[in-house]
Parts: sequence; C-alpha cells; structure tokens
Amino acid sequence: MALHGFNTADATLFSDEMASHPALNRLRARSEVVIEHDRDRFMARVEITTEEGRRYAADSSTAATGDPRASDAKIRAKFMALGTPILGQARAVALQDAVMGIDRLGSVASILEAVARH
Repeated sequence: MALHGFNTADATLFSDEMASHPALNRLRARSEVVIEHDRDRFMARVEITTEEGRRYAADSSTAATGDPRASDAKIRAKFMALGTPILGQARAVALQDAVMGIDRLGSVASILEAVARH
C-alpha cells in the first residue's frame, strides 16, 4: 500500500475493498518476502528483477533517522493509531509491549492474552 502512496496509518484503508485493489493484487502476485534471521532488525534489503532479467538490489535502514529508538517511536505511534480504536487503550498498550519484546518472550501467551476479548 505504501508503495502506491496510501497512508498505512489510516485504519479505514484496511478493508476488503482495499485488499482486492487491482494495483495491490498485481504487486502482491509479483512479490516474495524472505526473512533473513541474521539481518539487523532495522535493516531491509530490496531486490528487484525486471522482466528483462536485470537485477537491482539495495539495503536501507528502516529507522527514520538511522536511530533505532526513533524508529521504535514511529512504529509504536502507528500501532496505537491503528490498534486503539479496535482494542482500547489498555489492551493496545499490552499487545504493543508484548509484540515489541517478542524476542524476549518465553511464549506467545502474553500476546494471545492481550488480543483475547474479555
């Protein structure tokens, strides 16, 4: 969605209509996501192969300023903008904290608990 200029912090865009948007369907059909577990979590690599077979690649920091704390703040703000209307403030904060610390969790129980309806 961001590649097509859509504001991904706008919760109204997450709809069945948007999920079936023709431009997004074309991009999704031609995309592959590969998780590289040994890569720094704030680094991203994009590789593009053209229809003619030419390959292009670039690495980039996903931190807005190169500072991981700034990126965390941006991610947290976007999560709260999207999650609070659905979960409420307390559950959104609990889920955000659990997910942002997933690498330190012994199990996903706290994540499941945060999203469970009470």
